[in-house]
Amino acid sequence: MDMVKINSRVFVLYGIFVLCILVQGVVSYYSGMSNVMYIAYIAVYVIVFFDLMSILFTRRSDLKGFGRSFIVYLCLLAVSLVISLNYNAISALNGLRVYAFLPVVSMYIYRVLGGNEERMADAVLRLFLYLPVIELVFCAHQHFVVAPMRGGFASWDAVVGTFGGDPNGGGASGALLFYLLISFSAAFWLFATKKVSWGKFIICILSSFGCVALAEVKAIFIFLPILFIFLAAQSPAKSYLRVVLLLVFGMVMLVGVGVSYQEMYYSDKFSGTIESTIDDSVRYVTDIDKVNYETGEVGRAASINIWAGDPDVTWERRILGFGVGSSRVTNTGRGFIYEKYYPLRVAASSINQLLWDIGVVGTIVWFVMFILVLSKGYSREEHRGDERGDLFNISRVVVFLSILYAVYDRSVIEEISVQLIIAFSFAFIMRTHYGNRSYRAVGVSSGSLDLADRNSLCAVSTNRSRGGIF
Repeated sequence: MDMVKINSRVFVLYGIFVLCILVQGVVSYYSGMSNVMYIAYIAVYVIVFFDLMSILFTRRSDLKGFGRSFIVYLCLLAVSLVISLNYNAISALNGLRVYAFLPVVSMYIYRVLGGNEERMADAVLRLFLYLPVIELVFCAHQHFVVAPMRGGFASWDAVVGTFGGDPNGGGASGALLFYLLISFSAAFWLFATKKVSWGKFIICILSSFGCVALAEVKAIFIFLPILFIFLAAQSPAKSYLRVVLLLVFGMVMLVGVGVSYQEMYYSDKFSGTIESTIDDSVRYVTDIDKVNYETGEVGRAASINIWAGDPDVTWERRILGFGVGSSRVTNTGRGFIYEKYYPLRVAASSINQLLWDIGVVGTIVWFVMFILVLSKGYSREEHRGDERGDLFNISRVVVFLSILYAVYDRSVIEEISVQLIIAFSFAFIMRTHYGNRSYRAVGVSSGSLDLADRNSLCAVSTNRSRGGIF
């Protein structure tokens, strides 16, 4: 394997990011081709399959130390797929899309990162900083051009950026918010550690808040303060003054979003106070009685309450679930639970869908998978001052946010763009925690490196010599 081949693997991973974040959503939104996301899933799985199959031919695996929890999770997934055949018409492909993507793609990215951490850290940090500007362009067009032509009563739901959906039926606004929260966090961290200039920081933050204002994602009032506290708690001691200033700046911007929401969306419904907007956001997540039988809308806590109070669910089904896709409707059919509760959308969040599909055991394993990876992010503190150290800290934010987001939205298990960045964060944390152990598997222990590994190390050394990139 030569340097060209290493660069080609990284280049393919770049292409996957572009496909999942910038292409598939835009094509599905503006063309009406809802199956584009499935094409993206198939394309990624084909790439991953051939890369992982190369292990069998080369007999050289750099997956050592990646974690047994992923194998346990995949075994439980297989059991759930078998169960699903007896309860609903959802295909096995949908099960792979929803549940297998994260661990399988994490293993693929883990392999690609071997010797390429610095190169990928540079690219992904730039993505986080510049993506809000791209999203603002699409959000502005969707808000001012697409939404006014929409026939539905909630025109703001048509604003999803590049993350796909139906202009007349809503889309992946949850995925949009997820990436904006990561961009907030990246800008916050890089500015606090003096890695990004004032100008780029302001552009990133204002673009992010502009998208939030146009899309009316009320959950920003819940998640952003939590992320600010999380980031402040792990900021270097020498950055405390900047952190305090950033917290104040963030709270001021958040109040500004609240005011804009009142003027743009709620002036006809409420008395015009910011408190009413925040209260509505919190109740949407925490109110166990928030069920609208006319629209089918079910609050996050209310959907869990429905699962817990269903008298027809046996203890076996609570433990094992009703099978993959039982609570959802897709192009391949309607699930058993979906038909039972129709028109209510009882799978209002990832945790609800997990409980219905793979039961308490599968849900626990799923969360343990996240917790184990997050624990690796703290069992060895990353004090490096370069891009790799910065992305290591941002990756911890992504995993932490994913755990919180599972209670709010289905994006963590349903949206390929969100699944991809979580898989990347998993792989980056694990690769950084264990170091480049793959070198031992390809000859370091015997006192030599092959040409590919020498070139990789040279590339890393060259990148470090350049200094900061922001």
